[in-house]
Amino acid sequence: MAVLLRSPVEYISALERSMGAQRLYTPAEAAVPWKVPHMRRVGDVVAYTLDKIGVGANLVIIGGILGHLHDIACAHNQKIAGLTNAPRVLHDWERREVRLHAPLGAKEAHRGLVATTDHERLIKASVVTGIGVHHDDLKGRRVSPRQYPDVDLTELVGVFKIGDGMDAITDSDRPYSMPVSFDTAAEIITAENPGERFFDTPRGVIAQHMAYAFARQR
Repeated sequence: MAVLLRSPVEYISALERSMGAQRLYTPAEAAVPWKVPHMRRVGDVVAYTLDKIGVGANLVIIGGILGHLHDIACAHNQKIAGLTNAPRVLHDWERREVRLHAPLGAKEAHRGLVATTDHERLIKASVVTGIGVHHDDLKGRRVSPRQYPDVDLTELVGVFKIGDGMDAITDSDRPYSMPVSFDTAAEIITAENPGERFFDTPRGVIAQHMAYAFARQR
């Protein structure tokens, strides 16, 4: 299983155990076996990258847990699970169907995660919000948990999307595509919007950090 390359992996793991996150993996492991390794890699690499570029500890934790849980609903819906496992490129209408796993996953996380402290409630609300929008076009939007309107997750979700996309195009376990190298993935992702910045860090630098981290995991 993938491991976070730097702290705070221990704290994220302990918090996930406290909040019952592991219970949400069981259906995914049975229905879409490659999804759990994908989620673990993305969560670990997103947390590593956020830590590397120097964001606050809460955002590192939220990014890690968001990555670890973002696709849980792919296995909670039989139709979505079948399309996710299809050994071919999906039609546009099928892609739209699969993307419904984001709002469905937010509902699953809201029901399944336990939060008994103020900090856990903040983390839960933020993770649920991030799962719900992780396939949305966020241009011109501000992403905040409804319960915590002062918490801005917009850039964090942007970093997460880079990690999710990079793992998707480098993952050899996917039945519908051939993987590219990590260096090629970083070039592709940087070229999509070369002037974009998150947390005052260029998109290309974030992609390079992630390419390094993903390469170390495989």
